[in-house]
Amino acid sequence: MGLLDSLLDKEKRNLSRLNKLVEKTASHINDGRMNEAAENAGKAIEFINKNAVKVSPTHRRDFSAAITSLGDMLRRLGMGKESEEVLARAIRLDPGNAHARHQRAMTLAVLNRVQEGIEEADKAIEMDATKKEFWSTRGRLFEMIKNNNEAVRSYEKVVEIDPNDVEHYDRLLRYRPDDRTLLTKKGIALSRTRRFQEAIDVFDTALERYSNDKVLWVNKGLAHNALGHLEDAVKSLNVALKIDPDDVFVLHNKALILTKMGNTTGALDAYNEVVKRDPGNPQLWTERGEILMALSRFEDANTSFDRALERNPEMLKALILKKEALKGLGRDVEVVETCDRILKLQPQNLEAHIDRGTGMASIGRHSEAISSFNAAL
Repeated sequence: MGLLDSLLDKEKRNLSRLNKLVEKTASHINDGRMNEAAENAGKAIEFINKNAVKVSPTHRRDFSAAITSLGDMLRRLGMGKESEEVLARAIRLDPGNAHARHQRAMTLAVLNRVQEGIEEADKAIEMDATKKEFWSTRGRLFEMIKNNNEAVRSYEKVVEIDPNDVEHYDRLLRYRPDDRTLLTKKGIALSRTRRFQEAIDVFDTALERYSNDKVLWVNKGLAHNALGHLEDAVKSLNVALKIDPDDVFVLHNKALILTKMGNTTGALDAYNEVVKRDPGNPQLWTERGEILMALSRFEDANTSFDRALERNPEMLKALILKKEALKGLGRDVEVVETCDRILKLQPQNLEAHIDRGTGMASIGRHSEAISSFNAAL
């Protein structure tokens, strides 16, 4: 083994030992054994001082990553000075280590060296502007020196990167408590994270000031729907429709909720309105046909399915429902024709084979009926 190979092998062993020390420190922290964690972290620092002063380019990045993790733990253990020192070493080993710069920025904040912290956070962001935690730390640092404009700009970047980050909407709302957009986005973020009642509370707060805002009413209605508060959901959507009677999305959701409530007449009225405004949407015609089927209005249902199939001739759901409507009307020849269309799209559809056989038998084509029944076996 050559000298270089021997050196690299030694560095590899040292890196492994360092990672084990870091992992053990993390384990003690997770178990709440802070004294043992601090003692082990001290051993890791000692090991770094002896074995990571000079590292070959091959292993610098890996040593830097391990030391960065240690720096984070030292800060959490209240060892700010030691944290800053090891993080500075991690950066010297790998100046492109954005996470080390971010961790050092947080440690500098703890040490009240805020301006240095801001500079380090900015360097981390220069390297990777997509990390929301970098922007969050930058915002907190600027708050420490009362530069609210830069703090707000940083928190705006956080929610731009992660629109579901409720905590940072709250930070922004401390500065702009009546901001309609922020309140709306916070409510939507709460809904996306399934915190529906909190979302409704936020929408209600916003509606006290912006009672004519359609988006707030719509999202409040959707949150009520998610909680199963169906009547409240319809009430909210009705207010939205007073503001904008032609909103297809709202009309469609109202129709869906009324269907869920078993209010087929109300649902049909909503579907009649929505297909007037979006006649090219085959899904709407199909759902309308289902409501008509529930009302045993098979002829009207069949017409609605035909409207869907004019827009999308291969819409399987519309074809299957059309078949059921035609069965209800006793139109066996058309049932067979529709079954043929279904089977062309889905050859293994057993119900279509059976209904085709039944239809063939009804019109006296017994051999073809037998073939269809056999295909279903």
